[in-house]
Amino acid sequence: MVSFKKGIINIYIYNKHGLTIVELLVTLFLLILVLTMSLSFYLFSTNSFTKGTSRADVQQNVRLASELITREIRYANSLEIIDNSSFTPDIGYNYLYTNDGNLIHINAEGVVTKLFGEISSMVYFTLKLERSTNGNHILNFNIEGKDNENIFDIGSEVLMLNLKEIEDHSTGYGTAIKYSKIASAKIIVLNPEYHVTGSGQSIEVIVETSNIPDGASVIAEFCEVDKTSFGPQILDNDTVINNRAILELNVDSLNSEAGYYKVKVTVSGIPEPVYKSYVIGKPIIDLVKIEPSSHLAGNEQQITVNIVTRYVTEGTPCEVSFIQIDGTGEDDISNNGIINDNSAELFLNINDNKPIGNYEVKVTAQNIEPYIINYEIKNPS
Repeated sequence: MVSFKKGIINIYIYNKHGLTIVELLVTLFLLILVLTMSLSFYLFSTNSFTKGTSRADVQQNVRLASELITREIRYANSLEIIDNSSFTPDIGYNYLYTNDGNLIHINAEGVVTKLFGEISSMVYFTLKLERSTNGNHILNFNIEGKDNENIFDIGSEVLMLNLKEIEDHSTGYGTAIKYSKIASAKIIVLNPEYHVTGSGQSIEVIVETSNIPDGASVIAEFCEVDKTSFGPQILDNDTVINNRAILELNVDSLNSEAGYYKVKVTVSGIPEPVYKSYVIGKPIIDLVKIEPSSHLAGNEQQITVNIVTRYVTEGTPCEVSFIQIDGTGEDDISNNGIINDNSAELFLNINDNKPIGNYEVKVTAQNIEPYIINYEIKNPS
């Protein structure tokens, strides 16, 4: 048995002969077969992935185009279905259509934009439009996108919220829409929202518009509460850029009487001005809260005084005093602080030798009427 094993080992170890031509050919054939199968599987996987990606891209871009069309026209106040081969753009109207596979938008100033940019060179769009049978104010559209291998389309209906009837000048399906959108404006920021009587103030007015062309004029005015303008003394003008304008109103101390006012903004292209309320306030101490509101004679006590004001300038000094009502005048117990964000917190330390009786806590601030609140030191029994 041992000699047999040695013989086998000697055959494999000491055999000096190479592979035969048959063995070599078989090995090469098997190697080529494995490589061919691997390459075929790789090419199949790569091709499937490429086709899937291309199909997903077409579907995504068609969905985006459908959402854009819906969002763009939903609030139009006029809309016509027309043929895109036979119109000349009118200033003041918007247009949506396809041309040579590109989705095209023309805005109210006549600026032409190819939507989706480079995507349009990879996906060929077509658009079909008609008035829906479900109502004269419902637009039915179908948008189709395709590349060399894939086609995907979406049909959708848009309920027009600002018009009763869609004009249809096409025969069968229309291929373009002509529409106008409601122009609007609003004051989104007044900074500050109020100031103190008797002082001047620069007021920043930020206006946001919708569907207003660049260069449209904007005028801001400071008005009485009945909307009567102060005239050119408190007025500023600017132009709309990217549906936004920033103006500044300078109210001097002579026009700073306490009261309620309006900031009026007029934008060209919008029939009615827009308003936002503004206050010039008389500084007052609105509320004083003390804790505790009484204590027993013979005990020391710290009183916390919380002060709430209105229309008081930041950093205004204030003082709180402990006063006996019996006519002895102001006590030597007082503390002072600063009013910030229309509030302050001060403290009074009452000695244990204060007699039983009624007292007052008095709060004063610069140019503001004092505020007085009652306090009692009680009999321990």
